[in-house]
Amino acid sequence: MAMSSIRPCDTVAITETIRKRVTEDRVRVLIPSYHQPHSIVDTSPNISSGQ
Repeated sequence: MAMSSIRPCDTVAITETIRKRVTEDRVRVLIPSYHQPHSIVDTSPNISSGQ
């Protein structure tokens, strides 16, 4: 898919790998096409390491 075919308000999928928990409610993720550190809020209830 060429980048020019993506328009505002399109739904897209992003592949990410959770690297580690930063705080109780935030995790560090790796997004292969985005070469900068990034963290997101984890809304999953009670997920422990290794799951």
